[in-house]
Amino acid sequence: MVIRVHRCRVAPGVEGEFSKGIRDKAVPAARALTGIEYSAFGRRLDGQDHHFINVTIWHDYEQVRQQTGDSLDARLIFDGEAQMIVEDSIEFYEVVGSDIDSD
Repeated sequence: MVIRVHRCRVAPGVEGEFSKGIRDKAVPAARALTGIEYSAFGRRLDGQDHHFINVTIWHDYEQVRQQTGDSLDARLIFDGEAQMIVEDSIEFYEVVGSDIDSD
């Protein structure tokens, strides 16, 4: 299994709209994707900056590639999100322990 961590900082003033998009669009979309075993979204306030994180656990890299195409670093985003993101990064980790059942 593979952990995918997507971190981003959004433009000032759009954090409410971005949070709503996560609840209304991103959570259901992640739930529907083949290969995701677990998904969670979080928000951190740092002064005026609003940082968001999405942690997903995937069955394997091939499942990620089926959703992102050739680039594992491609964003998995909902409509309108790209314009709100000021900076972001994607990291991958190999799962070395989990309470999620894997086949």
